[in-house]
Amino acid sequence: MPVGLFVNACTINSIGEIIDNRPESFKFSTDSTPITVRLFEDGEERYVMKEELYHALNRVSPESEDLKIIHSDGLIFEGMSMKDVEAEYGDRIQNIEVWREEK
Repeated sequence: MPVGLFVNACTINSIGEIIDNRPESFKFSTDSTPITVRLFEDGEERYVMKEELYHALNRVSPESEDLKIIHSDGLIFEGMSMKDVEAEYGDRIQNIEVWREEK
């Protein structure tokens, strides 16, 4: 049994060294991940979830006044039409990636 523990310890140490030597491959930060919001479509209607939008806007403009994140009860999420988003936050959404489901 001690030999098995030694091999496992060596393996874990080796993995730790690899991670330490190449942190950019294993550690993610909010600075290195794209800022995204999902776009939902229902016929001609296009909308986003307010919670995702506010989180993205707070990341894009941390120096501006924080938008309060709306916490849902897990069952109901408040949406906002894309027209309203563009009208209200048009200048701030330029650096936000909008994900859309491909049909």
